[in-house]
Amino acid sequence: MSGTHSFEDLVDAVRVSAQSTIKKVSRGALESFSVDVALVALGIRSGFLIDTFSPWFEEMTLFIEILHSSTHSESLLLLADDDSSNYFIVNSCLLAARVDSELPESDPSPWTTFIFLDKVISSHPRPSPAVMNHIGAIASQDNHPTLPPTRLCTEDAISLAGFLLEYPFSYRPSDLSTNSNPLGGIPLLLYECSLVSSTSSTSRHSLMKFSCPLQLSIDVLSLASDIIQECLLARFRERLLESPIPLPWTDIDVTVTPITLNHVAL
Repeated sequence: MSGTHSFEDLVDAVRVSAQSTIKKVSRGALESFSVDVALVALGIRSGFLIDTFSPWFEEMTLFIEILHSSTHSESLLLLADDDSSNYFIVNSCLLAARVDSELPESDPSPWTTFIFLDKVISSHPRPSPAVMNHIGAIASQDNHPTLPPTRLCTEDAISLAGFLLEYPFSYRPSDLSTNSNPLGGIPLLLYECSLVSSTSSTSRHSLMKFSCPLQLSIDVLSLASDIIQECLLARFRERLLESPIPLPWTDIDVTVTPITLNHVAL
Protein backbone atom coordinates (compact mmCIF):
# COMPACT_ATOMS: atom_id res chain seq x y z
CA MET A 1 0.00 0.00 0.00
CA SER A 2 1.35 3.42 -0.90
CA GLY A 3 2.46 5.93 1.71
CA THR A 4 0.18 8.65 3.01
CA HIS A 5 0.97 12.33 2.42
CA SER A 6 -2.18 14.02 3.72
CA PHE A 7 -4.91 13.35 6.25
CA GLU A 8 -7.26 12.43 3.41
CA ASP A 9 -4.70 9.89 2.14
CA LEU A 10 -4.43 8.32 5.60
CA VAL A 11 -8.21 8.14 6.02
CA ASP A 12 -8.45 6.56 2.57
CA ALA A 13 -5.79 3.98 3.49
CA VAL A 14 -7.78 3.05 6.60
CA ARG A 15 -10.99 2.85 4.58
CA VAL A 16 -9.48 0.63 1.89
CA SER A 17 -7.94 -1.69 4.49
CA ALA A 18 -11.27 -1.97 6.33
CA GLN A 19 -13.23 -2.61 3.14
CA SER A 20 -10.91 -5.47 2.22
CA THR A 21 -11.09 -7.20 5.60
CA ILE A 22 -14.29 -6.29 7.50
CA LYS A 23 -17.46 -7.69 6.00
CA LYS A 24 -20.37 -6.22 7.93
CA VAL A 25 -20.00 -2.46 8.29
CA SER A 26 -22.29 0.26 6.98
CA ARG A 27 -20.97 3.13 4.86
CA GLY A 28 -21.62 5.71 7.57
CA ALA A 29 -19.92 3.62 10.27
CA LEU A 30 -16.98 2.98 7.94
CA GLU A 31 -16.43 6.69 7.30
CA SER A 32 -16.49 7.60 10.99
CA PHE A 33 -14.32 4.59 11.87
CA SER A 34 -11.71 5.56 9.25
CA VAL A 35 -11.40 9.09 10.64
CA ASP A 36 -11.10 7.86 14.23
CA VAL A 37 -8.42 5.28 13.39
CA ALA A 38 -6.49 7.95 11.47
CA LEU A 39 -6.60 10.24 14.52
CA VAL A 40 -5.22 7.43 16.71
CA ALA A 41 -2.47 6.73 14.16
CA LEU A 42 -1.43 10.41 14.22
CA GLY A 43 -1.40 10.55 18.02
CA ILE A 44 -4.30 12.99 18.35
CA ARG A 45 -6.08 10.46 20.56
CA SER A 46 -4.43 7.49 22.25
CA GLY A 47 -7.29 5.01 21.90
CA PHE A 48 -10.57 4.29 20.14
CA LEU A 49 -13.33 1.79 20.97
CA ILE A 50 -15.26 0.25 18.08
CA ASP A 51 -18.89 0.67 19.10
CA THR A 52 -20.86 1.10 15.86
CA PHE A 53 -20.34 -2.37 14.36
CA SER A 54 -19.17 -5.82 15.49
CA PRO A 55 -16.28 -7.27 13.49
CA TRP A 56 -14.65 -10.66 14.01
CA PHE A 57 -11.26 -10.86 15.73
CA GLU A 58 -9.69 -12.41 12.61
CA GLU A 59 -11.00 -9.50 10.51
CA MET A 60 -9.56 -6.90 12.86
CA THR A 61 -6.22 -8.71 13.11
CA LEU A 62 -5.84 -8.72 9.34
CA PHE A 63 -7.01 -5.09 9.14
CA ILE A 64 -4.28 -3.91 11.53
CA GLU A 65 -1.61 -5.99 9.80
CA ILE A 66 -2.49 -4.52 6.38
CA LEU A 67 -2.74 -0.98 7.72
CA HIS A 68 0.76 -1.21 9.22
CA SER A 69 2.19 -0.79 5.72
CA SER A 70 0.73 2.75 5.58
CA THR A 71 2.77 5.73 6.72
CA HIS A 72 1.90 6.93 10.28
CA SER A 73 0.17 3.63 11.14
CA GLU A 74 3.17 1.68 12.45
CA SER A 75 2.30 2.27 16.14
CA LEU A 76 -1.29 0.97 15.98
CA LEU A 77 -2.22 -1.93 18.26
CA LEU A 78 -5.41 -3.97 18.48
CA LEU A 79 -6.67 -4.93 21.95
CA ALA A 80 -9.63 -7.18 22.72
CA ASP A 81 -11.46 -7.93 25.95
CA ASP A 82 -11.80 -11.45 27.33
CA ASP A 83 -14.66 -12.54 25.08
CA SER A 84 -13.48 -10.51 22.04
CA SER A 85 -16.71 -8.50 22.00
CA ASN A 86 -15.00 -5.12 22.41
CA TYR A 87 -12.04 -3.91 20.38
CA PHE A 88 -9.71 -1.03 21.17
CA ILE A 89 -7.31 0.43 18.63
CA VAL A 90 -4.50 2.26 20.43
CA ASN A 91 -1.33 4.15 19.62
CA SER A 92 1.46 2.36 21.50
CA CYS A 93 3.88 5.32 21.27
CA LEU A 94 1.40 7.81 22.71
CA LEU A 95 0.38 5.29 25.35
CA ALA A 96 4.00 4.85 26.40
CA ALA A 97 4.41 8.62 26.68
CA ARG A 98 1.30 8.83 28.85
CA VAL A 99 2.55 6.06 31.13
CA ASP A 100 5.75 8.05 31.67
CA SER A 101 4.02 11.41 32.22
CA GLU A 102 0.81 10.53 34.05
CA LEU A 103 2.28 9.41 37.34
CA PRO A 104 0.60 10.82 40.45
CA GLU A 105 3.49 13.11 41.29
CA SER A 106 3.89 14.53 37.77
CA ASP A 107 0.41 14.76 36.25
CA PRO A 108 -1.76 17.71 37.35
CA SER A 109 -4.80 16.61 35.31
CA PRO A 110 -7.62 14.66 36.97
CA TRP A 111 -7.99 10.94 36.34
CA THR A 112 -10.22 9.24 38.87
CA THR A 113 -12.33 6.11 39.09
CA PHE A 114 -15.65 6.66 40.83
CA ILE A 115 -17.48 3.90 42.66
CA PHE A 116 -21.20 4.35 43.24
CA LEU A 117 -22.66 2.83 46.38
CA ASP A 118 -26.39 3.41 46.07
CA LYS A 119 -26.57 7.23 46.04
CA VAL A 120 -23.22 7.78 47.76
CA ILE A 121 -20.32 8.55 45.45
CA SER A 122 -16.76 7.75 46.50
CA SER A 123 -13.58 8.17 44.52
CA HIS A 124 -10.23 6.43 44.15
CA PRO A 125 -7.37 8.36 42.51
CA ARG A 126 -5.49 6.61 39.72
CA PRO A 127 -5.93 3.13 38.29
CA SER A 128 -4.75 0.24 40.43
CA PRO A 129 -1.15 -1.05 40.12
CA ALA A 130 -2.51 -4.03 38.19
CA VAL A 131 -4.02 -1.70 35.60
CA MET A 132 -0.89 0.44 35.33
CA ASN A 133 1.25 -2.71 34.90
CA HIS A 134 -1.12 -3.90 32.17
CA ILE A 135 -0.94 -0.52 30.42
CA GLY A 136 2.85 -0.60 30.63
CA ALA A 137 2.89 -4.04 29.02
CA ILE A 138 0.66 -2.78 26.20
CA ALA A 139 2.81 0.30 25.62
CA SER A 140 5.99 -1.79 25.41
CA GLN A 141 4.71 -3.84 22.47
CA ASP A 142 6.65 -2.74 19.40
CA ASN A 143 6.48 -5.77 17.14
CA HIS A 144 3.08 -7.38 17.75
CA PRO A 145 0.10 -5.59 16.16
CA THR A 146 -2.40 -7.47 18.33
CA LEU A 147 -2.52 -8.50 21.96
CA PRO A 148 -4.58 -11.44 23.24
CA PRO A 149 -7.30 -10.88 25.85
CA THR A 150 -6.02 -10.66 29.42
CA ARG A 151 -8.35 -11.24 32.33
CA LEU A 152 -8.84 -8.34 34.73
CA CYS A 153 -11.39 -7.91 37.48
CA THR A 154 -14.40 -5.76 36.56
CA GLU A 155 -13.14 -2.64 38.32
CA ASP A 156 -9.71 -2.92 36.67
CA ALA A 157 -11.22 -3.59 33.24
CA ILE A 158 -13.33 -0.42 33.51
CA SER A 159 -10.31 1.57 34.68
CA LEU A 160 -8.23 0.24 31.78
CA ALA A 161 -10.89 1.20 29.24
CA GLY A 162 -11.18 4.68 30.77
CA PHE A 163 -7.42 5.18 30.59
CA LEU A 164 -7.15 3.97 27.00
CA LEU A 165 -9.97 6.31 25.93
CA GLU A 166 -8.55 9.20 28.02
CA TYR A 167 -11.67 9.96 30.00
CA PRO A 168 -10.91 12.20 33.01
CA PHE A 169 -12.75 9.60 35.11
CA SER A 170 -14.66 6.35 34.74
CA TYR A 171 -17.63 4.88 36.56
CA ARG A 172 -18.01 1.59 38.37
CA PRO A 173 -21.42 1.20 40.00
CA SER A 174 -21.66 -1.12 42.98
CA ASP A 175 -24.51 -2.90 41.19
CA LEU A 176 -23.20 -4.12 37.82
CA SER A 177 -26.53 -5.55 36.67
CA THR A 178 -28.09 -4.24 33.48
CA ASN A 179 -30.94 -2.74 35.51
CA SER A 180 -28.59 -0.60 37.58
CA ASN A 181 -29.20 3.13 37.13
CA PRO A 182 -26.99 4.96 39.68
CA LEU A 183 -26.99 8.28 37.78
CA GLY A 184 -30.71 8.34 37.01
CA GLY A 185 -32.31 11.54 38.29
CA ILE A 186 -28.97 13.04 39.38
CA PRO A 187 -28.00 16.48 37.98
CA LEU A 188 -25.04 16.02 35.64
CA LEU A 189 -22.64 18.10 33.59
CA LEU A 190 -22.35 16.70 30.06
CA TYR A 191 -18.97 17.38 28.42
CA GLU A 192 -18.18 17.05 24.74
CA CYS A 193 -14.66 17.57 23.39
CA SER A 194 -14.51 18.11 19.62
CA LEU A 195 -12.12 19.01 16.84
CA VAL A 196 -13.32 22.20 15.13
CA SER A 197 -12.37 24.27 12.10
CA SER A 198 -11.81 28.02 12.09
CA THR A 199 -13.03 28.20 8.49
CA SER A 200 -16.20 26.11 8.78
CA SER A 201 -18.68 26.12 11.65
CA THR A 202 -20.08 22.78 10.46
CA SER A 203 -16.73 20.93 10.35
CA ARG A 204 -16.53 19.15 13.72
CA HIS A 205 -15.46 15.73 14.91
CA SER A 206 -16.21 14.50 18.41
CA LEU A 207 -13.24 13.12 20.35
CA MET A 208 -15.13 12.21 23.52
CA LYS A 209 -18.37 12.75 25.38
CA PHE A 210 -18.87 12.06 29.10
CA SER A 211 -20.79 13.27 32.13
CA CYS A 212 -19.94 14.11 35.72
CA PRO A 213 -22.34 14.51 38.69
CA LEU A 214 -22.83 18.23 39.25
CA GLN A 215 -22.39 17.93 43.01
CA LEU A 216 -19.07 16.16 42.53
CA SER A 217 -17.76 19.03 40.39
CA ILE A 218 -18.66 21.35 43.27
CA ASP A 219 -17.26 19.22 46.09
CA VAL A 220 -13.97 18.15 44.45
CA LEU A 221 -11.77 21.08 43.41
CA SER A 222 -9.86 19.15 40.73
CA LEU A 223 -13.16 18.21 39.07
CA ALA A 224 -14.50 21.75 38.73
CA SER A 225 -15.86 22.25 35.21
CA ASP A 226 -13.37 24.99 34.31
CA ILE A 227 -10.43 22.77 35.34
CA ILE A 228 -11.77 19.83 33.32
CA GLN A 229 -12.18 22.11 30.30
CA GLU A 230 -8.68 23.59 30.66
CA CYS A 231 -7.08 20.14 30.92
CA LEU A 232 -8.87 18.82 27.85
CA LEU A 233 -8.08 21.93 25.80
CA ALA A 234 -4.41 21.87 26.77
CA ARG A 235 -4.00 18.15 26.09
CA PHE A 236 -5.62 18.03 22.67
CA ARG A 237 -4.45 21.43 21.42
CA GLU A 238 -0.84 20.38 21.97
CA ARG A 239 -1.37 17.21 19.96
CA LEU A 240 -3.18 19.12 17.23
CA LEU A 241 -0.19 21.45 16.87
CA GLU A 242 2.24 18.51 16.82
CA SER A 243 0.39 16.54 14.12
CA PRO A 244 2.90 15.26 11.54
CA ILE A 245 0.50 16.20 8.73
CA PRO A 246 -2.03 19.07 8.37
CA LEU A 247 -5.53 18.31 9.63
CA PRO A 248 -8.91 19.66 8.46
CA TRP A 249 -9.45 21.02 11.99
CA THR A 250 -7.60 23.91 13.61
CA ASP A 251 -8.72 23.94 17.25
CA ILE A 252 -10.43 22.12 20.12
CA ASP A 253 -13.83 22.98 21.57
CA VAL A 254 -15.18 21.74 24.90
CA THR A 255 -18.86 22.30 25.66
CA VAL A 256 -20.49 21.76 29.06
CA THR A 257 -24.25 21.25 29.31
CA PRO A 258 -26.26 20.69 32.53
CA ILE A 259 -28.64 17.74 32.17
CA THR A 260 -30.76 15.44 34.33
CA LEU A 261 -31.98 12.16 32.84
CA ASN A 262 -34.29 9.46 34.15
CA HIS A 263 -31.88 6.77 32.96
CA VAL A 264 -28.14 7.03 32.27
CA ALA A 265 -26.32 4.19 30.52
CA LEU A 266 -22.80 3.51 31.80
